[in-house]
Amino acid sequence: MSRETVIISIWVLLIGIYLAKDGLYGIYKDIKGGRADEEPINRMLTKYSLAQSDGKESPYLYLSILGKVFDVTKGKKHYGPGASYNYFVGKDATRNFVDGNFECKKDCDDVTGLTAQELRTLVNWEKFYKKSYKQIGKLIGKYYKQDGTLTPYGKEVHKLIKNAFKEETEEDRIKMRYPGCNLEWDLDRGTHVWCSDKSGGIKRNWVGVPRKFFSPGSTKHRCACVQDEDLNAGNVKEYEKCDPKSAHCYFKE
Repeated sequence: MSRETVIISIWVLLIGIYLAKDGLYGIYKDIKGGRADEEPINRMLTKYSLAQSDGKESPYLYLSILGKVFDVTKGKKHYGPGASYNYFVGKDATRNFVDGNFECKKDCDDVTGLTAQELRTLVNWEKFYKKSYKQIGKLIGKYYKQDGTLTPYGKEVHKLIKNAFKEETEEDRIKMRYPGCNLEWDLDRGTHVWCSDKSGGIKRNWVGVPRKFFSPGSTKHRCACVQDEDLNAGNVKEYEKCDPKSAHCYFKE
């Protein structure tokens, strides 16, 4: 093989690596934080590199919500391997912040069909992460393009969220009466739902017990904290194999 052929082969290899969507260049760029003059918040991460930041492949713990990536490494006791919220690490599990589906394997970042209240809840989660942790970039995929601009889907979701905050609906009143449960997941015991006087973001003078809550006309349910006076309502059901009088419930779906 001639010297010229070797040089050409090397250049072809380097270009291939550079263009690979989730290849070595993507990983290198993520590790280095992009260009030297690029603000960390504008750093673009691939799904592959995000998946590596799970506390196992690397010491870092990253999660994504609505396409924005946060470094939750300092919250290792909550997000590290085996911890309650480790499920959210290494991926964009936006939808699961409101539906509590810790078994989700596909399209966990899709918010199609979520209610206005659920969209507002997602924004409140995003605000929590912005306040408590550092945003270190954005995820290339459903919400953001490689250049950091919104995808058509991302733009549509932003419109839906904007409209959701304009609405003052019956759903808000239902939330006050049937506030959401606290949620966490345990490898051995499954999903843990429980009620407190602050669960669901609603501070109140009662605790309630966890129940499956069905919105009118819907076959899907969410976990809600229910007062004694509403336990016999037609749109609430007990969790199987759970003490109906306990504020805590573990179950596997």
